[in-house]
Amino acid sequence: MRAPTSHSHVLFSLAAMAFAASAQSLVKDIRLPSGGLSNAGRPQWFVDLGGLAVFQATNAFGRELWASDGTALGTRLIKDINPGAGDSYPENLTVANGVVFFNASVPGLGRELWRSDATAAGTFLLRDAAPGSSSGTFDLEIVAFGGHAWFASNDGQGRELWRSDGSIAGTARFADLNPGGGFSNPERFTVAAGALYFTAAVPGLGTELWRTDGTVAGTQLVADLNPGAGSTAFTALAGTPNGLFFAADAQNGTGTELWLLGPGPAGTAQLVIDLNPGTSGSVIEELAAFGNGVLFRADNGAGNGSEPWYSDGTTAGTVALGDLRIGSQSSIAAFFFPITPTRALFTAFSDATGRELYVTDGTAAGTQLLETNPGFLSGTPNLPYFAAINSGAMFVANLEVWFSDGTPGGTALVRDVFPGNPGSLPSSLTRVGNQVLFQASPSFAVSAELFRSDGTFAGTSLVADLFPPQGDSFPTGFTPAPNGVVFAADDGSGIELWSSDGTAAGTQMLDLGPGAAAPTGFVAFGNAIYCAATWSGLGQELLRTDGSLAGTAFVADLRPGTASSSPQALTSAAGRLWFTAIDDLGGREPWVSDGTVSGTLRLADVRPGITDSGAGLFTACGTNRVVFRAEDGSTGAELWSSDGTPGGTSLIDISVGAAGSAPDSFASIGNLTYFAATTPAAGRELWVTDGTAAGTQLVVDLRPGTAASNPFQLVALASGTLVFVAAGPSGGAEPHRSDGTAAGTALIGQVVPGSASGSIADMVAVGNLAFFTAVNPASGRELWVTDGLGVSLVKDIYPGEPNGVITGTLRRNGNGVAFVGSDGVDGLQIWTSDGTTNGTVQVGKIGPIGGAGAAEIGELTTIGTDTWFWADEGITGREPWRISITGVAASVSNYGLGCAGTGGIVPVIGANGLPRLGNTNWGFAVSNGLPFSIALLVAGFTPTNVPLGPCRINVAPPWFVQPTTFLDSSGAGLAPVPIPNTASLAGTLLYGQWVVIDPVAPLLGLGSSSGGLAAQIGN
Repeated sequence: MRAPTSHSHVLFSLAAMAFAASAQSLVKDIRLPSGGLSNAGRPQWFVDLGGLAVFQATNAFGRELWASDGTALGTRLIKDINPGAGDSYPENLTVANGVVFFNASVPGLGRELWRSDATAAGTFLLRDAAPGSSSGTFDLEIVAFGGHAWFASNDGQGRELWRSDGSIAGTARFADLNPGGGFSNPERFTVAAGALYFTAAVPGLGTELWRTDGTVAGTQLVADLNPGAGSTAFTALAGTPNGLFFAADAQNGTGTELWLLGPGPAGTAQLVIDLNPGTSGSVIEELAAFGNGVLFRADNGAGNGSEPWYSDGTTAGTVALGDLRIGSQSSIAAFFFPITPTRALFTAFSDATGRELYVTDGTAAGTQLLETNPGFLSGTPNLPYFAAINSGAMFVANLEVWFSDGTPGGTALVRDVFPGNPGSLPSSLTRVGNQVLFQASPSFAVSAELFRSDGTFAGTSLVADLFPPQGDSFPTGFTPAPNGVVFAADDGSGIELWSSDGTAAGTQMLDLGPGAAAPTGFVAFGNAIYCAATWSGLGQELLRTDGSLAGTAFVADLRPGTASSSPQALTSAAGRLWFTAIDDLGGREPWVSDGTVSGTLRLADVRPGITDSGAGLFTACGTNRVVFRAEDGSTGAELWSSDGTPGGTSLIDISVGAAGSAPDSFASIGNLTYFAATTPAAGRELWVTDGTAAGTQLVVDLRPGTAASNPFQLVALASGTLVFVAAGPSGGAEPHRSDGTAAGTALIGQVVPGSASGSIADMVAVGNLAFFTAVNPASGRELWVTDGLGVSLVKDIYPGEPNGVITGTLRRNGNGVAFVGSDGVDGLQIWTSDGTTNGTVQVGKIGPIGGAGAAEIGELTTIGTDTWFWADEGITGREPWRISITGVAASVSNYGLGCAGTGGIVPVIGANGLPRLGNTNWGFAVSNGLPFSIALLVAGFTPTNVPLGPCRINVAPPWFVQPTTFLDSSGAGLAPVPIPNTASLAGTLLYGQWVVIDPVAPLLGLGSSSGGLAAQIGN
């Protein structure tokens, strides 16, 4: 811990300071957007959160949650819920109690209930009802009632009635209507006359109608229309001041007809009218509240087909609105949408007009056509969207946006968003504040993006292109060069060789001439980089470069003329460059090179003729020899050994016969190489070789007999211990160690106890530690470590079941590892670890939006003190990046206990990002406090754990107190602590604790308190 310094007064000053340079940087945007067709943002599921639109849309981060105030600058991704380019598919968005509730999917969590206040920090999982990858909620209803969101969920005790107030503690099963694991399957949630109605299935009752007033005692069955165990078939519900209208078949001989349940707990259900006497029913559909009654579609059996009706809940007040399609065929009236208490719009079909817009006042005389496309062609599609505005509604007709106030003169095109015949295909029209938001395509170049309208021509415009074109250069193969790095990338003219010193100005193409070089298989050997590349007139051959154009040339034309030798499997080992290539004498065979024309030669024609030998996996075995895998056509895929000369290249036949031992997963320790191989007697087990037949032997038969332990992920610790993954007698694939003897080979530990496997991957050795990723049911895929004696989870980076580490990204970095991960808060970022919990931290911050991170990151490569990688931060596309992972890493971690206040709720301390040098926006955050109260931040340089009555003090004096943080309606606030860009502050530790003024809390009778937060200033 660092003692207080003269900088302490600066740290807690709110004076404006300059930002430090970012820890990571885009090297160069090699391929700019072409300006061609954009991808589709496809915004939909709009809801109004206090005048702010919250919705789902797609861009480089996948299909995620967005917000917009109707301006381009005010349109933003709220949070990348499923970090990276994957989709979380937020759906069923519903506003209740001042937040948006929705269902979303995250790998490891399944589909569950989330909430958002339109900020990244305020967007989080409310309950993992079905732990693990199973889903507690699906694409089902969420409805607001009584300050809660109500929905159905399954926590393993059956699908039952749940509710949430927007907090984790306030999200729980409300009623177990079918106890003991049964499913009551509540659905068709409808609010009517101050209560929430729904259908549910209970043994002995079947599926019937239920009601709740928001209390357990007030949750009861209100209508058992089909007495006994039989079920009533409900097709639609609609709430009105007069009570609940619903369409149902009570299995009493009337078929599906219209019913009304009076308001209040004592309300009774009565059949309104048997429109079509007999068992067939009137097949009521499209039930919509209108005034004190309902609009619906029904067939009364009189030969008119299915037509529009209105009912006020009485027999006499149930009337047909007209036979809109003359004769026995149906007009299929749909989408009834009230625009005033006495006027509603809907669509219907007739042979003369096609599907068109109609208006009704609930009478036949007051029902008339509002034609948008004269003649028999339809003006309105089958799935229109209505949005109320200006005492009327906007809707879709003729593939564009229209407005109607319910009169012929007031029904007109708002704007031809895509001029001409194609149409902009608007959809998802939703009123938000004083405007309507929707998606539309204004041209062939911009597809399905965000628009706004106030119902007028001038007030209709594109808000933002959520998914504009991106120019991906697809950089790959970062390899250290004498003055920087070389890699392959595409600037739009094809994949070429590039070099860079880490700056945009110092990044250049090494153009080899006409055509794309398409370099692949980069490997550093000697003072140069080698790869396979194509040169006009030569085909694809072996290339050598020092990172400059002058120092770039082909080593040799192994297959003279335009035919290609296509070098592959390039490997630097035992002082030579090893690879496979094709020449005119045979198929693909093993080659070796010292970097010169004369020193480049074929080692052997392992498989005579034109058939490939499948050589590869070249691995050092001692200082002057390699072993590899190849197939000669008669012994199967077997082990081969070479000293770099044709005469010194020979077969080591482990499994005699044509089957072959199929060796792989090679790892070198000293003069020995370990690998996995298969024999008929032992199955696939661990072997070792010194490069000779006599020195090649089975190390141990972990699963005695023919059963296979299938060793893989072999790595060598600095101590000479081999670490690998294999299945032991129990069958689970777990970490093992070996000293090269059977007695010295043993199980290290288990990621998942028992016979299950932890899906171990990405094994990387660093000194005497081996890092790897694995899946544990409680933590998802996270970072693990072993020293050869035991295994442990380093850190649950994304707490709970979601995956915190991206498979395939773990790389050695100095004395630890770097990898791509997400904590569920800051999106996809670069992380480093030294094998300890506190030493596992996010470094840098990619992405311009909090909670977003990068859409994609890959190919982490350490070059000097830098880590190079490609990334797409959602703006430039996939381009080359680098980050300097040096010095002290900024980090935050919680410690100590808090003290509960009103309602038994403990305030939570957090931080606004990481305390990096130059981060003038950093600060201590508080949440879960008493709404609209005042909070005091107590901060200092020393932690403590001193009891004060029933509470604890977590920060030792001297204190720096900021007493004027006003909490918002959710009990959240922030105390800014700007971090200067002063290098000497790196490593300084700050400690903070919040005290929230709360008259019923126990801390000196003044308030509640949070636990402590330790913050280390760094890079």
